[in-house]
Formats: sequence, structure tokens, C-alpha cells
Amino acid sequence: MNQTIKKLIDALPNNPGCYQMYNKDNEVIYVGKAKNLYKRVSQYFLRPQSGKVQAMVSNVDHFDFIITSNESEAFILEYNLIHKYLPKYNILLKDDKHYPYIGLKKRGIIEVKLKRNIKDKNYSYFGPYPKSTFAYDIIDLINKLFPLKKCNVLPKKPCLYYHINQCLGYCIKKIDDSVNDELYSKVYKFLKGNTKEIEDNLMDKIKENNEKLNFEESKYYKELLDAINHIKTLQTVDFNSNENKDFFAYTSFNNYVCIALFVYRNGMLLGKDEIISEIFENELETVSDLITQYYAKNELPKEIIVFSKDLKNSLQDYLNCKIISPTKGKNFDVLNKLIENSKKGLEKYFNKEKSTRDVESILINLQNLLNIKYPKYIELFDNSHISGYDAVSVSVAYINGIACKRLYRKFKLNNENTKSDLDNMKEVLTRKYKRMINDGIELPNLILIDGGLNQIVVAKNVLNNLNIKNIDIFGLYKNDKHQTEGIISLDGNKIPLDKKSDLYLFLSSMQDEVHRFAITFFRQTHLKNYKKSILDDVEGLGKVKKNLIYETYPDLNSLKQASLLELEQFLNKKVALNLYNKIHKDD
Repeated sequence: MNQTIKKLIDALPNNPGCYQMYNKDNEVIYVGKAKNLYKRVSQYFLRPQSGKVQAMVSNVDHFDFIITSNESEAFILEYNLIHKYLPKYNILLKDDKHYPYIGLKKRGIIEVKLKRNIKDKNYSYFGPYPKSTFAYDIIDLINKLFPLKKCNVLPKKPCLYYHINQCLGYCIKKIDDSVNDELYSKVYKFLKGNTKEIEDNLMDKIKENNEKLNFEESKYYKELLDAINHIKTLQTVDFNSNENKDFFAYTSFNNYVCIALFVYRNGMLLGKDEIISEIFENELETVSDLITQYYAKNELPKEIIVFSKDLKNSLQDYLNCKIISPTKGKNFDVLNKLIENSKKGLEKYFNKEKSTRDVESILINLQNLLNIKYPKYIELFDNSHISGYDAVSVSVAYINGIACKRLYRKFKLNNENTKSDLDNMKEVLTRKYKRMINDGIELPNLILIDGGLNQIVVAKNVLNNLNIKNIDIFGLYKNDKHQTEGIISLDGNKIPLDKKSDLYLFLSSMQDEVHRFAITFFRQTHLKNYKKSILDDVEGLGKVKKNLIYETYPDLNSLKQASLLELEQFLNKKVALNLYNKIHKDD
């Protein structure tokens, strides 16, 4: 222990607060919280350590601390500091999850929407839903059951939803407040789990249509009834209707922990999720940190139920709600179900990963191979276009080897020569890093370019023009079969990689991710342009028929392959001919 550390330990107070560990380059490598700063921080240096904690301590040059009023304040400060500094050794929820809610407009034009926050007081909120797909399914079902507003912008004339009685026609008439209030009340009851009135109504319609031999209508109402029963099955009611609870249970294996979560609101299970992470200090500390970090982004329920009494005591200092650890009863039964979920979660994780590669050792290997600083923050770029048209670019970010989606960025390119990948690279790097400098945002340590020497030279010139000196740039070069072969430096030196090595697999997964992100963004942009231009001004072609064309022909090429006779199957002959002539006018 050096003299600087000894003096800093002597100055530590016995107060709650946060501490920040720094390396010799004055970078924050770890942030922690403590009920007693002296006891917590001193033990790093006064006790023998092992594993990743030992690795972290060996890199500590000095530390600092911030005193807080209580443990809860320390928890909030810790979360904010982790997001500010992105420390190398911190446990952090990988995708920074903020679960969605279903928002129901309280007054005026009644509508339901997926909401990521609950700050708008004009809505009542239901959730959170750990799986957004489940929330979308419920919204879709509600829109079929109730005549709510469906359009984001009110059209000038009624759409298809009005004609099939799935909208009251807000675009063409003023709906009385009493009608809106009644509609709100019905949807509110449905979202609270009171579905009996709707189910009885659907049963009556099924019987009525069966008696009239309207079997198509009867089938439609039966499908709605089945959808309600399916959702109710997924939301098995185990508790009283007024209970909001979150359940946590975990298992560990091979220095990894999987925390399984059940979210119950009003007695209904809204879904489950799993949080998987490496264990840093010890199992209890890791689980406690992950759960408290989870509640920095998600609303606290009235009650949290956990399996371990030690975990309960640890969480009680930081979370301001009731926390219990039952030994019998319904809550205990739910925890037992969660244990099985957490075991399955770890099994799936290891089957998916196929190996438990140590990301930190891979990054250290990359650091040594390229003779650079530890690559805590890596960014990759990729471009996508069709012969220079609809050109887009994207960047993806990896913090401590983990994809950080909140730092992903998309760019629509507008330089004079979007057919040139070099010009595209120059534009996107200039725009991105100029903005980051102006906004005072931390820059990456390493940029990996998916291309050859020319791409790297362009990237280096951009950084020089912006007076950026501390970012390393390398390329990932390919062989004649367009397969990644290795790494190329600015001086043209090629470093081949073993295709069976963890480093190669790690870099390949990064390339796959940036390519996936670029292609997805390109398709979205290309589809928007297709929708904006090709079908506009086709005489007689309305919005409903346009949507039908988009669903049937997802791009221009597939639409061009349609014969006039094929188009006449769902368009009248005049409109079909107008459309056919427009899409083939350049042929």
C-alpha cells in the first residue's frame, strides 16, 4: 500500500456516501456506495482480495469520496456516477432497462398508448410490463374491443376504423364528454382485470350470429374472446386486486448470477424478466447492486419479496418500500417458481454463449496486441445504401465489452457523393465527434473501422481536423472471400487473427451487431422513402389501399413485379392502371 492510499484511508469518515477509485491516468475505474465509508473503503486495502476485486485494487492509484445524508441518497448518487464515468469494474444493467407502461388518456379524445415514463398527468398508467410485446398485444386487443382513436394525426375524412365501428369518428364529429367518460371507464376496468362484462357481451354476439348463420362474424368475436382468455391465462391472478409486488430470486453458477423477476400489479402477473451478470465482489453484493440499479430506472412497488433475509437487510437500507423474506404461503410459492426461472435463465445464457469467455481478459488481450490504452469505450461504424441512394450510417458502442444501446446512433447522409464510402465515413465521423465535443460528452478510446487502410486514413484526418488526439483507430480487414481476416493499423501493418480465438469471435460479434443495426435502419429509411414517393399522387389511391399495398409489397422491386391483373384483384381497374403506369414509367 502506497503512502497516498494510507493518508486517504485515514481521512475517510464514518458516514454514508459514495467512493470513486481512480487509476494512474486519473480515470474512474470503480464507483461504490457505503453505509460507512471508512469501513467499506478501507477493507479493499487492509484485507486480502481475490479475483476481479484484486485486479481492481491493483489498478487503484488514489480514491475520492462524497458524503451523503443517508443510504438512499448514496444509492441514487452511485447510479448517476456510474452513468457519468462508465467505470471499468462496475456492474451495470446491460441495456439500462426502463419497462413500458400502457397509458390511458383520462379525458377528451380517449386513446391507449405505450408509455416509457409516467410523467404525463393526462394519462392513467398500467404496468410496468417486462416484455413490451405483451403490452402491445393488450393495446391491440383493446383497440379491437373499444371504439378508441387509432390515428396519430386526425385525418380529414373517416378512415376504415370508423366504418367497421372501431372508432367513434373523432375526425368528423365532436364526441360528447359523457360518451368519452363512459368509454374511459370501460377501458379502465378492462385494464384493471375486470373483463366479465366484455366477455358476456362477446358471448351474446357469438350466439346471436350463430343463430343467424353469420359464421364469419361469429368467428371474429370468438377470436376476441380467445384473446382475452389467453391474456388472462398469462396474468394468473394469485393475489388480491389491490396488491402491487415485485418478486426477486436468484441462482449462481461459474461466477455468474441470474436474477429472475416477477412483476405483479393489482394482483395480476404482468410478466417476468431475467438479469444476468458476472459476480464482482460477492454474490450478495452483486445481487443487491443489480436490484437497486434496476429501481433507479423503474418505479418502486409497495412491496418487494426476496428469498434471502440477508438480501432483504441489504436492500432495506437503500429502497424506501416494504421488503419481506417469507418462509411459507403464496409469496413463498411464487419465489419457488422464480428459482426455477433463474436456473433456466442461466442455462439459456450459457447455451447461447457456448462458453463463459472473460470479456475483461479479451479486452486486455486486444490492448496488448495493439499496444494501446485499455479499450473501455469502443465504437464501430457501418454504412448502407443502394447504389448511393437512401444512404445511411450508424455507430454502435461497447462499454467494457458490453453493447451499450443508449449510445447507438443513426445518421442520414447528405454529402454530395453518397456513393463513396470514404465520403460517407468522413461525414458521419465529423458530425458525430463534433457534436460530442460541443456537448462535452466523453469520447471513445478506440474506433474500429469495418474497412481497409483508406477508411482508416479518412477517419484519422477527421480526428486531426477536430483536434482529437487520444482516440486509437484500427480497421478490420477482410480476405478475398469477404471474411474478416484480422486488424490493420494506420501504418498499414496487418495483424491476422486466429478464427477460433475468443478475440476473433468477440470482434466478429461486434461487426455483426453494427451491420445488423445499419441494415435495420436502412430498411426503415428506404421503406419510408418508398412510401412517401411511389404511391403519392396516384389518382384514386386512398390511405387504406396504400396500407394494403405496403403490407403486400414491402419494397418497390416486389411491387414492380406485380402484373396489372394482380393489382386489379384489390384495386379497381382505373386505380390499378394509374398505379401500374406510375411504377413502370421509367422502364
